Amino acid sequence: MAINKKLIFGITGVIMIVALLWLLGVFTKAPESAVDLEGFSRYTSSWAGYSILIPKGWTMNDSRADMPADIIRNPEKSVFLSVQTFDDDRFKQEGGFTLVFKQVEKEFSSNPDYTVEVLEAVPEHEIAGVTGPVGGFVVAGSYKEGEQVWRFKEYGIFTKSGRAFDLHGIIKKDQAKTYGAIVDAMLNSFKFEPISSAPASSTK
Repeated sequence: MAINKKLIFGITGVIMIVALLWLLGVFTKAPESAVDLEGFSRYTSSWAGYSILIPKGWTMNDSRADMPADIIRNPEKSVFLSVQTFDDDRFKQEGGFTLVFKQVEKEFSSNPDYTVEVLEAVPEHEIAGVTGPVGGFVVAGSYKEGEQVWRFKEYGIFTKSGRAFDLHGIIKKDQAKTYGAIVDAMLNSFKFEPISSAPASSTK
């Protein structure tokens, strides 16, 4: 599959995926505890300030040569998980989290390629070790690309420092039961530590 940039950014490139860790089951009803994490390795991006677990045999392309995101793939290329990191001054402003969420909500509702089953804002809250409140949103459902239907889940994380993270997991619909719990475990393994560094479009 040639990765469509809409799948990386959500819809417009403004979309950031969510850190709403209590929402599971969009891909599958299997609990996260059913996933054996033995053999997973933790990838760390020191420049971007995040880390995530990757299953054995899966690949991470962090060259950002084709698009401004790190791309994780399974060997069969039926599952993709992207991590985008960037800075946006709107999150430093009062009401910035709400402003972006309303824009995301509008864009998803107007795009016929997406069937949205969940779209929820994450209220601002404190996280130990992170300066200022953190917020975001979760959106999940189905995405149609030609005749191919994908299941997707996006986690977006907004911080008052202006740093934002975008996680987007997609699975071919007929593979969702096989890989859903694995992708959920990967998404929920995501850790971040907002830092002052070059913007996401810069070379590591």
